[in-house]
Amino acid sequence: NDVISYVRQFDIDLIVMPNDSVSLDFISTVNPEAYVIPASNFEEYSFIKEVGRRDKKIYLRVGGATIGEIELVIKILNEVGNSDITLLYGHQNYPTKIIDTNIGFIPYLKNLFKLPVGIADHVDADDKFSKISPLLAIPYGISCIEKHLTHDRSKKGEDFEAALNKEEFQ
Repeated sequence: NDVISYVRQFDIDLIVMPNDSVSLDFISTVNPEAYVIPASNFEEYSFIKEVGRRDKKIYLRVGGATIGEIELVIKILNEVGNSDITLLYGHQNYPTKIIDTNIGFIPYLKNLFKLPVGIADHVDADDKFSKISPLLAIPYGISCIEKHLTHDRSKKGEDFEAALNKEEFQ
């Protein structure tokens, strides 16, 4: 609750990624602005319906998903009345090699699904390129950037490989 209280002090959207029904029920009590559904949950149709029925914006992390899987998840969400969907494109390797970022795929996704597309950046935070790589997707019309942050990368916490320290993010 300390993190949630802190976020609520500022004009920051609380966007959460529950991975099952129990975590969805728990985090829904704090009324987040949006939910993230990772590709690892794309075959859990009842869970996708539960998230879609919450009547919140949904970010679909499509890295690692097939076009058919993405189409099906969008269809399921639409069927339960949720069309406020943004696709988050990015390889889920931690860290992602620069050669694997493939930001040129963003226009294809935008044209195919007619939805906003953002970038989920997981480039190695120790590489100087990590500070600019998501910015290179801006000319492709991205709607958002997912960039991991940490208080101290040397502690090797969750997703530390792609997370920037506060001073690096500034």
